[in-house]
Amino acid sequence: MKRLTNVYPLKMPNKKIYFLQSHAIQYHSPLYDLFDEQDNIDFKVLYCSDYGLDSSGKRFHPEFGELPNWDINLVNGHTHEILRNHSFKKGIFNGFFGLVNWGIFKKLKQEKPDLLVILGWNYFSLVYAVICCKLLGIKVYVRGDNTLDFDKEISPLKKWIKKIYFGKMLFPLYNKIGYVGEKNKAYFKSYRVPDKKLIKLPQAIDNNRFRNHYLENINNLRKVRSKLNLNADFNIMFFGRLNKTKRVLDLIETLKFIKGNVELVLVGDGIEKEAIEKYAFDNEIKNYRITGFKNQLDIMDYYLTADVVVMSSNFRETWGLVINEALNFNLPLIVSNEVGCSKDLATKKNGFIYPVGETKILAQHIQFLVDHPEERKRMGEESGRIIKDYSYSVIIKNIINSIK
Repeated sequence: MKRLTNVYPLKMPNKKIYFLQSHAIQYHSPLYDLFDEQDNIDFKVLYCSDYGLDSSGKRFHPEFGELPNWDINLVNGHTHEILRNHSFKKGIFNGFFGLVNWGIFKKLKQEKPDLLVILGWNYFSLVYAVICCKLLGIKVYVRGDNTLDFDKEISPLKKWIKKIYFGKMLFPLYNKIGYVGEKNKAYFKSYRVPDKKLIKLPQAIDNNRFRNHYLENINNLRKVRSKLNLNADFNIMFFGRLNKTKRVLDLIETLKFIKGNVELVLVGDGIEKEAIEKYAFDNEIKNYRITGFKNQLDIMDYYLTADVVVMSSNFRETWGLVINEALNFNLPLIVSNEVGCSKDLATKKNGFIYPVGETKILAQHIQFLVDHPEERKRMGEESGRIIKDYSYSVIIKNIINSIK
């Protein structure tokens, strides 16, 4: 695939930009590959864990057990280093102290990057790295995706503690704070982060890869549907884990109200699978299927055959990158108002936003799209336009421009 080398040509001396991340993530790796191709940038990613890179080809997830590694190479396209983890209970699923990488200080002191961009603050190593940067005089940014909705369930005391810790202690340490969307920006503003410190680093995926699959296969839709054994006139698609955050039972319930030759396809797996199947059986709902886990190369055909993508999640869905993927396939969206990307990627022009849990309203929106194919097409085309502003090139440009 041809990449956008020289996204933002520099008119200044070489800059050394490092990223620090807990582990390799399929959505971030293509960004790093592209960053590493930029002229005048000495780029490197420091990983705190080798999770997902094991030579056995397997990775453990607490919801699913053992899963295959991602079917795209996560690290070969960019300069990287995996740091030694000194934690007594190693692992990204073992809480704040699951990653303790004391070597960060020595590494930064030796290689002295001009900028370290840290992904989050949910592990000891990610907070420790900020302190290291301040001691060494290295400029440091952070990028997070939290939203204010998360504070709904915590006590007034915990809210006060968060205000002190984040607002007075942690956030002031960063030179810049990257926000991924409007809900995330409001989160940082609530901790009195000034506008001059905020930088837009939108949530993005490898748009080229997904868009190319759409353009290359859209004329083979009948063949792809046949391969996946999808025979309904209208396919409602859900992508993700089957857990309480995703509120998949809401989607199953809507099938009681929707008329027509419609099928709900749940592309994923998870701990709620049995509850979903029991509810469907008890309510005699048959026009749905659960595909199980699908890897990156397989999942694109399901987007290709979708008529709408629905994300019914609650506030714990801080963004929803599957929505980015869906937009590359010119698909209309229906998302709950608590989903993190609902103020950015879902508009009245390309779909619907509904109150979380209101299944009858959700069903009405789906029924509208079933009954109005031309409107569905128009909304999908708008999705294709919206996604252009949520790309890796925007992230790279904004970071480089901020250090000029």
